[in-house]
Amino acid sequence: MSASTYLMRYRMGERKAVWGELLSLGATALAEPLLSDARAVAEEIVDRAHHNLRLLRDRLIALGYRFERPEEVIVDAAERDRAAVIDLELSMGTLPLIVRTWYQRIASVDFRQHPDQLFYRQTLSADCADLPVVGLGLHVPLVFLRIERCLELRDQMIARCAASQVPSRSFEKFFPVGGYASNCDPKGLALPSQGIDGTLYNDGDGNICFVDELRKAFCSGGFPFWRRKAQYRRGVALIGRRPDFRQLLDSLVDGLQTV
Repeated sequence: MSASTYLMRYRMGERKAVWGELLSLGATALAEPLLSDARAVAEEIVDRAHHNLRLLRDRLIALGYRFERPEEVIVDAAERDRAAVIDLELSMGTLPLIVRTWYQRIASVDFRQHPDQLFYRQTLSADCADLPVVGLGLHVPLVFLRIERCLELRDQMIARCAASQVPSRSFEKFFPVGGYASNCDPKGLALPSQGIDGTLYNDGDGNICFVDELRKAFCSGGFPFWRRKAQYRRGVALIGRRPDFRQLLDSLVDGLQTV
């Protein structure tokens, strides 16, 4: 294959096929002559994700959505963030190629909704209560925290194990990215990685890798929980009222790029 074959095919629309083929190659994709092409595909994925995240952020703000941590919604990586990637790999081992590429470009993504707007209460102001986004952020998947915050979460997990006299070995090489799966397991990666992608979690429906999580999020405007109709009733029980997701979906996904 020529050095540009995978990237060209990816840009021509064979996105799932290309990524699947690169995944199947395992560590082989991390050595030349394939590495340069695999890295270019990873950069293309992150570029598309960055475009989508900025669109979603601006649309949600226009809809009245309140972020829990507005300053961390989407933050481009600075030199200190890229240095943190190097330090992380020196201390814990190699990141999957796509995750390293992500953190070299994007320092933080946090689309969690502010608790005052996530849970419907009678005390909500009339203007807020009528917003279609109230409750939208339940189980939001777009949470990939700064590396230093991820390491703090890991330390907290180890400390809880120590306090409970539970072995913490499983967390020593675990890099949590922020957020939890539906089975309450923390999302994260076992390091070191020898591939271009890595499993974030398995909540009973099979292994979900980093790119899988992005695809699931973007095809649902950032909020796949509300696209699963079987969970509507449970979601309403948790937050008091479901958001008007059908009204929101078309406007949220419009113009998003597939990854």
